[in-house]
Amino acid sequence: MEAGLTQLQLAAEIGKSRDTILNVEKEPDLVTLETCNACALACGVDPATLYDDRLAFLSDAQDGLAKKIGVSRTTIKMWEHGQVYPQLSYLRKLLSME
Repeated sequence: MEAGLTQLQLAAEIGKSRDTILNVEKEPDLVTLETCNACALACGVDPATLYDDRLAFLSDAQDGLAKKIGVSRTTIKMWEHGQVYPQLSYLRKLLSME
């Protein structure tokens, strides 16, 4: 993200510490979506452009898990969002996975 801001300036802009900005640069996969959004907006970048790789990875992971336990990806998403809960048989499959 190029906006002509130093790490310290960006940190001040989003109300976070400079260490947070260092973590954004070093370990972007561990940064919260809230911090990603704030950084993107402060730098004048569409936040959605930051998520393309993450969303593709998440989609692949959901597909893989769904196939392993015999449900649809939509079911996995519904479990993740607490819209429905897995049946006991699926919980057993999840718990037995390595």
